[in-house]
Amino acid sequence: MKKKRVSTQLVRLCIAGAITAAMTLGLGSVATAAPAPHTAQSVQSEPTGSDKAGVRSVVDAALKNRPGLVPTGAATSNASIAAGHLGGENNPDTLVTVSAAHGAKSIIKSSDSSTSLITVLESGSSASFEMKLPADYRAEVQDDGSVSLVSLSTNQSIRFIEAPWAVDAVGKTLETSYRVEGSTLVQSVVTDGAVYPIVADPQFGWMGIFPVVQFNRAETATSTTAAGVLTVCSKLSGGLPVALGACAISAVQIALQAVIANANGECIQLAPAPVGAMAFRYSGGYCS
Repeated sequence: MKKKRVSTQLVRLCIAGAITAAMTLGLGSVATAAPAPHTAQSVQSEPTGSDKAGVRSVVDAALKNRPGLVPTGAATSNASIAAGHLGGENNPDTLVTVSAAHGAKSIIKSSDSSTSLITVLESGSSASFEMKLPADYRAEVQDDGSVSLVSLSTNQSIRFIEAPWAVDAVGKTLETSYRVEGSTLVQSVVTDGAVYPIVADPQFGWMGIFPVVQFNRAETATSTTAAGVLTVCSKLSGGLPVALGACAISAVQIALQAVIANANGECIQLAPAPVGAMAFRYSGGYCS
């Protein structure tokens, strides 16, 4: 993780979701899928590594082939979860989260105008993501391929995720679509003649998205004391004062969660809070 890029993510922890520009969020993961009827003619390239550095390399190469899909200079983090509040109200009843089913193959690229959680598919033809929505909302695929959140009480529709796109290793645009299965969003990709790895990037058309920054097992273990929290944050932020400030304000709470997570073989992840940052426990994906 490059210091400059991670600094941008940690700075955003201070913002607590106060993002005023329309955001785009790509949702990504590698999901184990039943073979699709379109995969027989696919061309398999050499597999990439499962580490985040390998994922970033694949994504950067794909974006170089197709400039404009993500803003130039967007910062990169190892996060595999994105969250935000509907209606700009920062409370639990308005919180939306989207988690990559297999976060090891997902990264976030973020700029002042977009946040993209990008997937790398090394095989198969689909990716899935778990959505946690406010109780009053359901996700619904629209005729144009996008996904909206629809209020069960008022029938109000909010544009949630833009129509999907996917490109292969040589920059070829691939046909792709969504379906909703309960709380799971599935992106299917037609892989006829495609060269793996494939990069898929569903995009949010909704305001208020911010990335969740994840610590791995070693970083979580270090963060079991307030001083350790500052050590990890200092490493990730490159010493940027505003980023360190968010960690310093919340160091005790972060350390307490790190103690529990470390004892249970879990990791912690940081999300924006009204003041500082809030730590939550997670497992799988980057927690290794």
